[in-house]
Amino acid sequence: MVTWVIAIEHLHPGGAERMALLQANALVEAGHNVHLVQFIAGGALAAQLHPRVRQHTVAKHRRLDIAFAVRLGRLLRHLRADVMLSHLWTANLWLRIAAPAGQLIIVEHSIDPWRTPWHHRINRYLSFRCRHVLAVSEAVATQCRQDVGVPVQVLPNGVHLAPAAAHSRTHWRQKLQASAQHCVWICVARLSTEKRLDRLLQAIAPLRNTHLWVIGDGPERETLQALAERLIPDGQHDSEAHCQIHWFGARHDVQDLLSAADAFVLSSDIEGQPLAAMEAQCAGLPVVLSDVGGAASAMIEHPLNQLAPPDADALRCAMQRLMEQPYRAARAELAPLAQAQF
Repeated sequence: MVTWVIAIEHLHPGGAERMALLQANALVEAGHNVHLVQFIAGGALAAQLHPRVRQHTVAKHRRLDIAFAVRLGRLLRHLRADVMLSHLWTANLWLRIAAPAGQLIIVEHSIDPWRTPWHHRINRYLSFRCRHVLAVSEAVATQCRQDVGVPVQVLPNGVHLAPAAAHSRTHWRQKLQASAQHCVWICVARLSTEKRLDRLLQAIAPLRNTHLWVIGDGPERETLQALAERLIPDGQHDSEAHCQIHWFGARHDVQDLLSAADAFVLSSDIEGQPLAAMEAQCAGLPVVLSDVGGAASAMIEHPLNQLAPPDADALRCAMQRLMEQPYRAARAELAPLAQAQF
């Protein structure tokens, strides 16, 4: 039996957080001993952890917390892991400081424009403490290679999509009054600035006979809802001809909502390899993605799938082109192609 430590800052919904969750559960089911270490307790995804995954929280109180590094190092030595795996910048940084040299594998998920020269220097300085550096796409790996000065391997995200509940498509479309004439777009994303839901709202608001189902939560929710109110004139929110926007918040039944939707869209400024887009295609949905970062690596080759420049007008044109095609008929073709690739 191999003992694993998987570290991530928190378990609030996000692509990297879901990958850490899936890894922990899969390793436990394969008979391994798994400890999940996080810096912020709780998180909506914590409820989905396998009961045999042992959770540990080491609270981090401020930006530069030396005492935190001591507490984290003490826990890691106590756990005596054979392999340590960390995800995203914060966990990658502190595990490289606190973990025994040579045991740690770090996973980079995104291209972070906020990183300063100081971040790049510290990244390079600590790289020698890693056993391996992994990146989820070639675009992310390119940035990592410039930073760390050590070999970086590309290991794409994997997809684990539970089957949708029976009759979920009929249930959700009837509940939200989405008729056969409506194209239901779905976006699964954290409601934060880099995901640019404001751009998506500007793109879809003029499109007639559409629904937008937004799955996710985050600090920008109230701002985005206020923008949606301004973009869609008063009295038209319930009109069948105009775009109708539904805010679902964080959900555990995303696969049911994917089965009820017609197409998937992301309007981000930053993407490493968007897991939600990969899952949407595995559910049979064509996708429109902003052409940023590693977004292209999350898209199978298919006539309906489109990359659009990160601009509201370009995104709208791409969505319109997709809606002019027989997108529902392609569902049975898209799902097996995506499942074979991802």
